[in-house]
Amino acid sequence: MYSYPANLTKDNGTLLVRFRDVPEAITFGETREDALRHAKDALETALDMYVDGGKPLPRASVARRGEVDVPVGAQAAMKLALYDAYRVAGVTKSELARRMGIPKTNVDRLFSLTHASRVDMIESAAAALGKRLVVSMRNVAALLLFALSASSQIAEAFTRPCAGSDSNVSERSIDPVDTLRAKQNRVTTPPA
Repeated sequence: MYSYPANLTKDNGTLLVRFRDVPEAITFGETREDALRHAKDALETALDMYVDGGKPLPRASVARRGEVDVPVGAQAAMKLALYDAYRVAGVTKSELARRMGIPKTNVDRLFSLTHASRVDMIESAAAALGKRLVVSMRNVAALLLFALSASSQIAEAFTRPCAGSDSNVSERSIDPVDTLRAKQNRVTTPPA
């Protein structure tokens, strides 16, 4: 849920990383792996500034061709989900603390992405807001294989000439990653 598209561009021998949905998150790395590691840190730091400022979190858009989805860490995702639920509930931090039976400073720590919180405390805060923490895991390799299989079938269907069409129709290529994104976003039309 908290995965944002990043653009990696070459910049004087390094890779510059920018997030179009979170413009405050800018970093770089010597290699792609290094840049993506720094990207996660920059993203979490920028999102922590939104939380500290009491601002709504930016919604992640769908990654475009050439962009890379950068997810926040598991604890950050739990805290950001809690923060979103807190904002929707419209309660104060003092009220949340009262409901949980803890000091208000502990609520501040529950929202802070730089403070390690116990999962049971995050669950307790979620329950105090009428929510339940749910964890899921996805098999990325299986999703990619499914997308590759589906994209080859789609590509075949789109490159076959239609009945009655002239034989000079150009072929359309289908990108497997775009196909996977379309499936994840429940888009029913194939990418152009």
